[in-house]
Amino acid sequence: MSDRLFRAVRPGRWLESPPWLPNGAAPADCLEDMRAKGSELSIYVVPPGEDPERVAIALAGTKQTFEEAGYILFDSQIVTDLGIEIRTTAGKTPDPVVDGWHRELVELTAGSLAELATRLWNVRDTLLDRRYTPQIRTAILSGVQTGRLRKERMNPDMRKKIEKLLASG
Repeated sequence: MSDRLFRAVRPGRWLESPPWLPNGAAPADCLEDMRAKGSELSIYVVPPGEDPERVAIALAGTKQTFEEAGYILFDSQIVTDLGIEIRTTAGKTPDPVVDGWHRELVELTAGSLAELATRLWNVRDTLLDRRYTPQIRTAILSGVQTGRLRKERMNPDMRKKIEKLLASG
């Protein structure tokens, strides 16, 4: 069985196909969610039995404020079929468990990245999900209260917001 891979995306870029888009193609806007750094793209492996929401919440904790968290969850076979290497690297989220799930797609070319975006676009209907801002706020607060999320690893602005909310009850 293939691994499930998680990539954070802005759902609005992935929802509707423009009427002018040829069948099998992807709009260029979705490439904004595939921004590589050093020819590498950050992803997470979601282990069997684990909820991808955990990754979404961990990543939301790195932001300055509570905001919607969208993602696409896809089969690692898509990456394998493109000949893209997956390398294990440490994540940098407030959730140490999620940090262990972090991977990088490495040695990416413009072509391989565009092809990955196109393949994800063409199977997105069953793979795209999001958590709305109120859900994110509740989950982050709960994660901090239970100790699953470490405040000291959060964005300082987010940390202030959390401390204020926790202090107000």
